[in-house]
Amino acid sequence: MTTDAGELVWHGPSANLSSSYNYQNFRKAQLNNKPVLTYWYGYSLATFGHGYGSVAVLDETYKTIANVCVPNTVLQIYTGVQGVDSGCYHDQHESYLTNQGTIITSAYNTTQADLTSIGGPKNGWILDGIFHEINITTNEVLFTWRSSDHLTQIPFTASHQVFNGTTNAAAVPWDYFHINSVQPLDDGYLVNSRHLFTTYKVSKNGSIEWIINGGNNNTIPGTLTQDANVYFSWQHFPRVVASTNTTLTLDYFNNDNAAYAGAVNSTSGLELLVDLEAKHVSLTKTFINNGDKIYANSQGELHRAVNWDAYTDGCIKVTSNTSAHPPPPTPTPPA
Repeated sequence: MTTDAGELVWHGPSANLSSSYNYQNFRKAQLNNKPVLTYWYGYSLATFGHGYGSVAVLDETYKTIANVCVPNTVLQIYTGVQGVDSGCYHDQHESYLTNQGTIITSAYNTTQADLTSIGGPKNGWILDGIFHEINITTNEVLFTWRSSDHLTQIPFTASHQVFNGTTNAAAVPWDYFHINSVQPLDDGYLVNSRHLFTTYKVSKNGSIEWIINGGNNNTIPGTLTQDANVYFSWQHFPRVVASTNTTLTLDYFNNDNAAYAGAVNSTSGLELLVDLEAKHVSLTKTFINNGDKIYANSQGELHRAVNWDAYTDGCIKVTSNTSAHPPPPTPTPPA
């Protein structure tokens, strides 16, 4: 962590670059109305892009005041990977502190599933997208949600992740969902799936209330209607940044790329307006620097900042400041 002038303020533990054990997802947050820092540490699996570890919470003196690590006797996470045993099984993607003294963490479970609908084995294996809401003080799990419990609205056939038919062993599961962010809302949660180009509004009872599909797939029950220029793919970090009684404003980091998809689309930030009464989604802003485009195959966030409209931060290319432009013409989905 540095000042604007580049002077070091604090640094955390250093990862061993020759090991899969590392530190990620460094964030600032609030806990009990006081500023804190959080970071994830554990085993990160480059092959699948997820991990198994813990979340540390630091106070204003950089002292660790909490360590989120729910015993696996409670979580029941099965990795399917030999040699991975961190003792803690929270994923690196999400660690969201709430105003209620809880933390929301993502998780990946290797789960057996019937994949005959996509030409796979009846006893195949998937990576199930999961999140937990946990009491930070007691490590008690207060809520659990699993993507595989909702196959009517999250069918395997809707996934854009390459399926190569080798998922008949737990060591090579199909990552059909790829959960990469969860945001708590007053009446539920906002859950993002990178590999389905989809964001889900999940209710407090776990049901899916509505869906935003970046690929204009309106055949799934609960999908909101949308303007033709609402398109995103391989996206990260949708966040509600403003709300009224009838609308939500969401920011997206639209990667629009994946390494194996062969796409060379420029990555952008998006601002979407969700009309909760009309159940409709509109594109209100696109953030892109046409003079210094980024092409992020993996990861990234859209940040609001005080000295420009926003900036995007993505893997593969360095951070780029951007400016707001009117919604673009109807985009062409990647091949």
